[in-house]
Amino acid sequence: MKRLQWRKILALIAGCLVIAGITPIAFSFWSVFATPPKPLIVQFPTKAGVYTSPPFNTTLFEPIRFDLEFARMPATRTWLDLDWKIVDDHGSVITEIPYHYWIVENQFPLGGYAKGYRKGQRMVLTLPRDIQGIDENMQLKISEDVDEIGLDMSYAYLLLVGFAVIVSGSGVLIFLGLCIWRTPRPSP
Repeated sequence: MKRLQWRKILALIAGCLVIAGITPIAFSFWSVFATPPKPLIVQFPTKAGVYTSPPFNTTLFEPIRFDLEFARMPATRTWLDLDWKIVDDHGSVITEIPYHYWIVENQFPLGGYAKGYRKGQRMVLTLPRDIQGIDENMQLKISEDVDEIGLDMSYAYLLLVGFAVIVSGSGVLIFLGLCIWRTPRPSP
């Protein structure tokens, strides 16, 4: 009777080891291949002034990225001079970056910021002068940086595989030991 209890306890420990070894890899694949939430897309202003985006929330795991997109390429190279900052619902500045570059393509990144769960954030854009030479169909896209998530997971993949081999492998070896121990031995 005591031998049967030890077998059950060892089988339970082996099962927990296998699950604990496979879970981080399953979570990493889920986070990379899961459908990201829809980005917040707002019309980008071309007149001088201070503009505030609608509120948006971030998750704990994904970095945030800000892109400008045009319906068509600008006819000429256009200088974009703006300052943007992210403020929380209390008005505290989370990050602030000036942006002074030439617009040469129809989609380019304004920047982004690191991971962290925050609610009720807004992007505040300050345009010191009108933007000349582009049409009114410019959009600001606030989304999760999927490229950065994949890069983070590629660095962690070898570590997770090593962890899975060690932890799940020990659980599998315990299961094999229990199976061998349970087989009847021929009597001499």
